[in-house]
This record gives sequence, structure tokens and C-alpha cells, in this order.
Amino acid sequence: FPAISCRVYGYPLDEAARIAVREVRSFLANEDRIETVYLVCFGEAVHDAYRQALQEEAREERRADGTSR
Repeated sequence: FPAISCRVYGYPLDEAARIAVREVRSFLANEDRIETVYLVCFGEAVHDAYRQALQEEAREERRADGTSR
């Protein structure tokens, strides 16, 4: 799942990362045949955006579950 359109076509990197993480998690919630998804990050900025998006998604999931941390 590479983030290829962000730099070449100018799509906002942070938004793309949030959308990608949200959609992958949503898909996996209903799909038991997929065991691993690789988020391919070319460069530190892309890596940082995906790390932030994953952390935000995890916080939202914990809030929804009623857990803290």
C-alpha cells in the first residue's frame, strides 16, 4: 500500500495517510483472509505521516472501546 500520489500529484500527505490507515482498518475489520498489510513509506516525511495517522487511529479505537492510554 504505497503512498505514491502524495508528492507527484500534490495530494496532502497527512490527509492521505489518515485516509489510508482508516480504510485499511475498516477493510480488515470485515476481512479475515488478510493477515498482513504493509504500508510502504518512501522517505521520512511519509513515514512520519503514517506513524502519526496510526497513532491517531489507535487513540480513536481506544476511545471507542472505552479504554485509556
